[in-house]
Amino acid sequence: MRKITIVGAGRVGETTAQILAEEELCRRLPSTTSVRTCPRASPWTSVRRPVFRVRLCLSGSNDPHIMRGSEMLVITAGLPRKPGMSRSDVLEANVRVIDEVVDQAKRYAPTR
Repeated sequence: MRKITIVGAGRVGETTAQILAEEELCRRLPSTTSVRTCPRASPWTSVRRPVFRVRLCLSGSNDPHIMRGSEMLVITAGLPRKPGMSRSDVLEANVRVIDEVVDQAKRYAPTR
């Protein structure tokens, strides 16, 4: 594949990026996050480019435009359960997160 976008730049997104890069499954591997306090989505702290045999373009952004042209989206976004939250509370919160991601995907990567 040419481009796989990871939506969610937390620990699961970071691990996913590492595996996709190690398996050389794409040429471009951007990541996006909806966390407004992060200046950029950057799950690349553990990804070491020199070990890859192919050229791999890694990038991160808070802008959902980065999804454009993706052949696949991997959604790892979600809110963790906080003290006092029931499982139903965290489920409802994450349904809203996924709804937002799906809306962005339909807008920026509608053919995939």
